[in-house]
Amino acid sequence: MCKALDDIKRHAEKKGERKGEKKGEKKGAEEMRRRTNILIQRLLAEGRQEDLLRSTSDSLFQQQLFRKYHI
Repeated sequence: MCKALDDIKRHAEKKGERKGEKKGEKKGAEEMRRRTNILIQRLLAEGRQEDLLRSTSDSLFQQQLFRKYHI
């Protein structure tokens, strides 16, 4: 009987971990959207459409822009 309870406990723990991971991933995605939207607004306000376009395909450049604008 102890093994069965241990199996149930392990299953519940794994299910909780997966649920927590999904919640964390969702929060991370929301935060990235927020940061990206701020970057888009700033680049458009400065007339930097070419940099905006480049940032969509060059993640290193995008990270540099996040740092430059303190986003």
